[in-house]
Amino acid sequence: MDQGDYPKDYFTNFGAIVANFCCFLFPGSIASPLLKFLANVLLPSETPVAEKKWLTDEYLPEIVGATGGNEIPIKERIDLIIILLGGVTNLVIEFSY
Repeated sequence: MDQGDYPKDYFTNFGAIVANFCCFLFPGSIASPLLKFLANVLLPSETPVAEKKWLTDEYLPEIVGATGGNEIPIKERIDLIIILLGGVTNLVIEFSY
């Protein structure tokens, strides 16, 4: 399986998932700086610079523009945050065993 031509790292995939959630939870004026900060802090130093640039310079402006017109009520945003925190909590518990 290591000989396949598919990507072996998933930093861009998980970065895009986090970007999607942030853009649905927060307006673009908050999501953009937050995601740039998270990309610099959370992505390991061995992550290629091209992948970080793709996330912050190519994908982020597109997803902010695509979700800018979404009128999601505050209650639904709070519900989404609770669901997201529950999923993260489950992942942390599962990986800690």
